[in-house]
Amino acid sequence: MTGVKIVAVGRYAPPNIVTNEDFQKWGLDTNDEWISSRTGMKRRHWVDANIATSDLAVEAAQRALDKAGLGPHD
Repeated sequence: MTGVKIVAVGRYAPPNIVTNEDFQKWGLDTNDEWISSRTGMKRRHWVDANIATSDLAVEAAQRALDKAGLGPHD
């Protein structure tokens, strides 16, 4: 395949951030040190139940197209 190149990339993470401290607030028997020492995670992005993976992909794709100055039909 000749003449093909990546001209832009896009990413998207949903705005709802859940921290390790949130798990404690919700009454789970855990803490930030326990979670982060085992997983390296301090926070994660959660989506609502009505959001599909494809919805996230569409947002990331639109951002890549915008960076490249292209439209969806290009």
